[in-house]
Amino acid sequence: MTGPGTIDRRVRIAAALVGAGLLVEILVLRGLHPSAFLMFVFAGIPLVAAGVLVFLYSLVSAKD
Repeated sequence: MTGPGTIDRRVRIAAALVGAGLLVEILVLRGLHPSAFLMFVFAGIPLVAAGVLVFLYSLVSAKD
């Protein structure tokens, strides 16, 4: 059973995850070291992907 504010909460969590992922990617792109690429791949991309998945789940599981 979902309450009236759960979709809003899930969308906010999704936005926070995507925002954190983009922030990591922006900060990492400034580096020229090979570890910057690893941080991009293993930290930035999964955060953005998790945000997208949480957002899509919130849309699918929403009950009108």
